Amino acid sequence: MGWMVRHMLMLQFHAEASALQIKQVLQQFSALACCIDGICSIELGENINPENLAKSFSHGVLVTFADLTARDQYLIHPEHKALQQSLIPLLADLLVLDLQSG
Repeated sequence: MGWMVRHMLMLQFHAEASALQIKQVLQQFSALACCIDGICSIELGENINPENLAKSFSHGVLVTFADLTARDQYLIHPEHKALQQSLIPLLADLLVLDLQSG
């Protein structure tokens, strides 16, 4: 097996973003696993860490890809682009890191 890629996002939503909007966009994110090849898993949710180190990031997403090629295809996939159109207007800040592990 090759090197898997973990695509990590930390999300800070605008104060104006409603709980329903946040729920809907996270559901849209989760649905990508069914329509984009190479996604091994998508884990997401609200931060529950008690250390008070989240710097206003309230939610996280972890997408695991089979390899770099799968990650690259995801980035340009029309369903990912549609998600971006829904997600970006709701965000005050975003942090994205990709790690490769094997």
